[in-house]
Amino acid sequence: MSDFDLFEHRLATTAQGVHLFMLAREVRADPANRYWRAPSGNGNAMTAGDEMGGLRDDLERLESGWSLARDDLAGAPRLEGWGIIFREGELLWRLMGDPRDTGRDLPSVAEGETLCTMQVLAVDDGFTWARDRRGFYRLGQPRG
Repeated sequence: MSDFDLFEHRLATTAQGVHLFMLAREVRADPANRYWRAPSGNGNAMTAGDEMGGLRDDLERLESGWSLARDDLAGAPRLEGWGIIFREGELLWRLMGDPRDTGRDLPSVAEGETLCTMQVLAVDDGFTWARDRRGFYRLGQPRG
């Protein structure tokens, strides 16, 4: 694993080429959601506790060498024409793109509108998938 400073902790790249921007122990040690504000009014039926529990479990599996299979991403929304954006005051980047095949509850996005993810916490080396607090996204073709 190669390490880089971030969040005053370490960012890791696993042997499988997965870049982790937060580690499971950080999620576990942060019961007050110090790094996260609960989304408000976005229509997401998942609670912040559910999101953090799922995130912790996925990060633990990725840290231990788990490689996502096609079936693991079957219900994940796909972003087409995506790009990377930074928001002022945030340390981590987000993805913005056109949502397709949305298999889970996402914030309200009208047809033809662009979706902005939450801060990306894990991404594979080939940019075929990314994980934010809510879950995984399949990444289609990047913008231009």
